[in-house]
Amino acid sequence: MEQGKFYKQAEKVAAESKYDIAAYAGVENGYEYYRLIRFNMPRYTGRPSVIKFSKDGVYEDVEDTAEIFRANRRFNELHKVS
Repeated sequence: MEQGKFYKQAEKVAAESKYDIAAYAGVENGYEYYRLIRFNMPRYTGRPSVIKFSKDGVYEDVEDTAEIFRANRRFNELHKVS
């Protein structure tokens, strides 16, 4: 599985937010995206949770629906999810 530069930080954020893992979801406009995943959550219940890191290592939650779905599409392409 491909990991980005801020993978360890993303895993820490995922754990603090009670998610099981942070999965790399690519880079766009200088931001590195990670999808936060809970394994015990039923599939198709709401939109995916995504965070992004700036080049400085500062993260923020992604709230824009279009940006979330672009990150999710990249995640699916990188990890061959159908």
